[in-house]
Amino acid sequence: GLGAVATKGLQTAWGNGDLGYGNINDVIIFLTLLSAGQVYMLFKYPKKYYLWIFPSLSVIAVLLSGSRGGWVSWAAMLVLFYVLVIAKGTKEQFFVATSLLVLALIPMIIDKRIPLLLYRVFRQGGIKDLDTFTSFRMTLYRNAFKIFKKYPYFGAGWTYALDMGNSNRIQVYHSTIFHTIAVTGIFGVGAVAVLVISQLVVLVKRLNIYVAIAAIAWLTTFFHGLMDNTIHMLIYTILTIFLFTAIERDDSIIEQECRVEPFPFIVEN
Repeated sequence: GLGAVATKGLQTAWGNGDLGYGNINDVIIFLTLLSAGQVYMLFKYPKKYYLWIFPSLSVIAVLLSGSRGGWVSWAAMLVLFYVLVIAKGTKEQFFVATSLLVLALIPMIIDKRIPLLLYRVFRQGGIKDLDTFTSFRMTLYRNAFKIFKKYPYFGAGWTYALDMGNSNRIQVYHSTIFHTIAVTGIFGVGAVAVLVISQLVVLVKRLNIYVAIAAIAWLTTFFHGLMDNTIHMLIYTILTIFLFTAIERDDSIIEQECRVEPFPFIVEN
């Protein structure tokens, strides 16, 4: 039945295969970055309540993806967005957000099999063996560090090693940090640092409610990048280029003040 299909999909991350643009974790990272647009629309048009459908569907998609990194990063991101609604949203927005949170918890309270399944998916082979629990990431990180010690200045390059268990794919080290040091070495670390610092400067210079929304989504992908590669993914980089270009150049959006009144119990100095 449908429940058996969903269970199998969750346990295998829907095949955990290469879909042409990466595996399920990559898809969730893209969705994380793009979620900023959904939340932006909620604040831009606070009276259009049907817009809440889209972030709700995104949360469901992440939950059903079986991406454990996605679960952790989205949990953190949703908390930050919820705080943003409390601080800058209307009473109606706060009510809708809280109601959706309660509705999400009801099925898990009614049917204990749902949280149990999610727990089993999350723990994988068990938390005692860290390598198994992290889908052998500890082995990948050790290998990446060995390569870095061998090629410290410019790294070993993208094609140095093939994927463990898949000779049709180059090795990705499932961490922005470890992938950077293995593939590009110290020079690459410096390049990534320049990129990240320049992006942070843009965010700080243009900071307002709308930029804060984009910043939360972007920083969440960085957190996810501790468990999966982000900056070195082509699609992710293209998305960030569009995002930061819009923040830096679209004065009609970025320089205007948020028209949504702060939530009543927030006292402004």
